[in-house]
Amino acid sequence: MNRVVNGLLDFGVCALTDEDGRPVAEVASPQFSTVHTDLVTCPYADARAGGVMNRSALGQMTATWPDLLASLSALAGPEPTVSRAWSAAVTGIALPLVAPEPVPRLTAALFKASLGLSQVFSALLLTGDGVADAPLSALGDAAAFFDALDQGRWLVGAQQVCAGSRPMIEQAFDALAGRSARRACPVEITDAITRVGSVPPAVVGLHVAHLASLQLAHRAGEGEPVTVLHPWLRAVFAIPNRPPEHARRLFPARGAPASLERYLALPLADRPAAFPVLLAAI
Repeated sequence: MNRVVNGLLDFGVCALTDEDGRPVAEVASPQFSTVHTDLVTCPYADARAGGVMNRSALGQMTATWPDLLASLSALAGPEPTVSRAWSAAVTGIALPLVAPEPVPRLTAALFKASLGLSQVFSALLLTGDGVADAPLSALGDAAAFFDALDQGRWLVGAQQVCAGSRPMIEQAFDALAGRSARRACPVEITDAITRVGSVPPAVVGLHVAHLASLQLAHRAGEGEPVTVLHPWLRAVFAIPNRPPEHARRLFPARGAPASLERYLALPLADRPAAFPVLLAAI
């Protein structure tokens, strides 16, 4: 599991290329400038209108779309809660780390869809206690989900806008919420899910608490501020002075991983040294 743990901590997927010859992480990858990418002006009539859109990435997702939806549904499981949707997205981010190289097209496309979803669900869960156990369907229908993303400008990135169309985003939500017809998940995805197991959400949950602890120590005059955040962790600092204990909100009630609970039980000064030890035990 070292490859998964380390890959999540250092965004190791940036070094991977898929079977289409594209960097799996697209614009976040150093290889992005070395491949041809069809960048166009976004045609959608929402907050993304006029932004730069990666049509090459959209083509990859479109080519794998039915299997991608089946993969999201399988990741969310038979009783999809908000926490399960987050866990599904975080796991989808990790799957390229255990895939053969070059990374299969479907695994790469699933990563792209999961990356944005992980940010949304992280932010939602961290806003308050009790959200994790709510059925994802309780948030509303797919149209309401898209409207919330659009109004919150979740679909507008620093360099590019989300390439998925409104119907695609709504269908992805329905797949995670258990509202779409179930079809068999491709073997390459089920095999990868088995290999990563519960490691991705446990690693990200512990990392969330660790980053918040580092910031807390910095405010107390100890250590340096955190300046580098991977996309799925930016929600940690969406609220100033977030307590490390908020990491529990990502998980079901009384369902936080043992590694996270052991970390939070330590004095603040002991946490930096304990972090890699607890990671190794996941």
